[in-house]
Amino acid sequence: MPFGAMRHGFTFQAAAAAVDGRPVDIDVYGNAQISTAQSKFGGSSGYFDGTNSTLETASPQELSAGEWTMECWARADSYPTSAPLIFDPRGSAGALFRLIGVRNVSGAYKIGYFTNTWNVGTTTLSTNTWYHLAWVFDGSNVKMYVNGSLEATVSETGTFVDTVMTIASYQDDDYYWDGYLDEIRVSSVARYSGNFTAPTSAFSNDLDTELLIHADDTNGSTNFVDDASEPSAWISDSAIEYDYAIYQNQNLQYAGDDSSGRPCFLWGYMNNGVPSAILLRRNSDGTISKSTEVVVHGNGNNTTCVVGENNGGDLIGVQSFAVGGGSYARAYELDLNNLSIGTVSNYVTIEGTGNSASFSYSTYMGSGRFAVGGRASGIRQRLITVSGTSISVSSAVVVLPLGDGVYQTTRGMVHTSGSYYRFIACNGNDGKVAAGYFRNTTAGGTATLDVSSVGLSFRSVARLDGSTKGAMITSGSSVEIAPFSVSWPSGTSTGSPTITSGTNITLASGATNANLFDGIDDSLMAVYRGSDGDWYRQQITASGIALTAGTAVNIDAPSGYYGHPFGQYVNTTQGNVLFMIMDIGSGADGATIYSEVV
Repeated sequence: MPFGAMRHGFTFQAAAAAVDGRPVDIDVYGNAQISTAQSKFGGSSGYFDGTNSTLETASPQELSAGEWTMECWARADSYPTSAPLIFDPRGSAGALFRLIGVRNVSGAYKIGYFTNTWNVGTTTLSTNTWYHLAWVFDGSNVKMYVNGSLEATVSETGTFVDTVMTIASYQDDDYYWDGYLDEIRVSSVARYSGNFTAPTSAFSNDLDTELLIHADDTNGSTNFVDDASEPSAWISDSAIEYDYAIYQNQNLQYAGDDSSGRPCFLWGYMNNGVPSAILLRRNSDGTISKSTEVVVHGNGNNTTCVVGENNGGDLIGVQSFAVGGGSYARAYELDLNNLSIGTVSNYVTIEGTGNSASFSYSTYMGSGRFAVGGRASGIRQRLITVSGTSISVSSAVVVLPLGDGVYQTTRGMVHTSGSYYRFIACNGNDGKVAAGYFRNTTAGGTATLDVSSVGLSFRSVARLDGSTKGAMITSGSSVEIAPFSVSWPSGTSTGSPTITSGTNITLASGATNANLFDGIDDSLMAVYRGSDGDWYRQQITASGIALTAGTAVNIDAPSGYYGHPFGQYVNTTQGNVLFMIMDIGSGADGATIYSEVV
């Protein structure tokens, strides 16, 4: 019988259609049903009669990335065959032939994994007893666990294709399971690396869950549901409001992962004319938690923030803001585990009245030092030092001789041996990139490069690496990226750097509202609004400063989303995370978060 065909004349389908691979439909065959006679959690479990009962997933699980875990709670009424199966992950002809279940060894049934022969554990599995059974592939070996104890390790050189899954039997109608299965879960990671405590509650969906069957329903139901739903990438939060008129004057900074491996981001933004800050955390299921909002200053007209350490090694945020034409900065401690922001420090003046901090990012330079930007006949940087949360400012100023336009950004590139503090900058009005640095607190030389090429809507700059390479993105009549490299003075010299341009690449004609985020491993991430009105992300890779554009991916923004995205593309415990803030609709207050493992 062809795989996926109807078994014994009866078939049922449960769950909604898959979205981005999850959840999947589950086809129910024979006498497979929900039973309240036995359960490990939730008051019911899946019952399989050992003669014709099985489940099949109607679309693939993503198991080809190199790691996986298959697990469940199992309670056998009997062992009717030599090898009652729990998982058969082959899916199609020519796929890797592996069987996962229980094997008879001289009359004793033990956890097993079939390659070209059966590999088994040590514990004899009794009937009428619940066992937590787990098979874990770490990229080299499959490890088998019974109730959290490692029973056997098997070398594995094969890789599963993304495949549909047969549960409680062989896919060709044999080796049926007789009894109950509960909390059936398939994951795309190796969840256990050594002995562990068997789960004491039902599983929760997370980003690594490919299939999750709780088997919770009324007695006799055939409604087996996959609860491995894809976490939403877009999280609307109208409770976070800011002044739309200056929506561009904000930014988001990666603050690191908390002790549970959840990435956290500091957001500096304007809330109805008040410079404010909040910590955001990406949870394992893709949802977002937020700290209590902190007021950085009682009024202002723009603000940006940066994350680093004070000179004692404590994690802090430094936030600059503009008031009355002048620009200032304050510091505060960050507690990622408790998702909280500490007391705001005194403020220091970056540029006096009559100047502005307009859209000039600050940069962490190491050893408690930050370069904080302002504007006065160009972009200016002061080097400040933070001790605890007490903040002091140097008198050294680097003037980057760019036009006095409003779209001005800076990015730190590298600090070396505690003495060199370097940064790059760009100006959105005249399309120039600049490079400057401090040596200790002495301002070094600066250099500029004109990389303008298309009609202007917005420009920003990002780093290709931590020391010598960067790129500017422009959007107007098209989205274009201009790469460049920087050669810095050596030794004790305070001479000027030099900037060399590369070859520009065009991502999309007629696109607007672009921004460019520092990338991972010589790559960048561009986000923009296409000519069709949809939003796209596009990864850019580099060899030296020669750029290659990847495939544009539609990120499926709801209609009405507007403005430039601000965010980070960073490597975290959860993977490479794209985390952005966007506003909700033209003229509306409120922020929307986009969060995705890319």
